[in-house]
Amino acid sequence: MPAFNANDRLTYCIPVGDAIDLFAAADVLTPSVNSIVCTIQQPGPGVRGVRQFTINFASSPTAVVKIYGSNTAPTSAGVDPNGFLLYTSTNTQADQYEDGFAYIFYWAQLTSQSGGGALTVRMKQV
Repeated sequence: MPAFNANDRLTYCIPVGDAIDLFAAADVLTPSVNSIVCTIQQPGPGVRGVRQFTINFASSPTAVVKIYGSNTAPTSAGVDPNGFLLYTSTNTQADQYEDGFAYIFYWAQLTSQSGGGALTVRMKQV
């Protein structure tokens, strides 16, 4: 998936048990770029379960990747500027984070990068 694009879909929805690439290895990224925004498809009220995030660089990076959550939908101006910082991955080639909060929207941000090659960030709803 490409980075957040206000001229495209503002959010992507995945069902429980599925995964989506917030950043894909084929994406051309420059810091400080936001990924696509993802929400979980879940009928009716209920527990949202856990979101698993995996962060991988092609080689050892000098980079910072942040994971955010929000209950405010993105607009054509971008993601929620008051989104909650949930996790920061710093200079780690393979990292992982599990989120048990119940935010409606999630996204990643490549804050800085001067090495590490291609980046992938995958979110799975368990």
